[in-house]
Amino acid sequence: MGIPALPFSKLMETVSKPLGNKHVKEPKTLGEKLRNRRLELGLFQKDVAEILGVCTDTVTNWENNKTEPQIELYPEIIKLLG
Repeated sequence: MGIPALPFSKLMETVSKPLGNKHVKEPKTLGEKLRNRRLELGLFQKDVAEILGVCTDTVTNWENNKTEPQIELYPEIIKLLG
């Protein structure tokens, strides 16, 4: 549901939340692609961690390109990325 443009107006404006400066314009790594998708879906790192069955710190490390996901997680990651 949108917010009325003016209190007496029946016009409704729907605006999506900006992705912010954390969104990578040209993602090259899996971590950058995961971050972009998470932001597009409006999820927190803890949400992605729950979906994938890992801890939040693990998702943070992936997104910061400090570590890579284990191969066993790739099918779920692929589902998340669409």
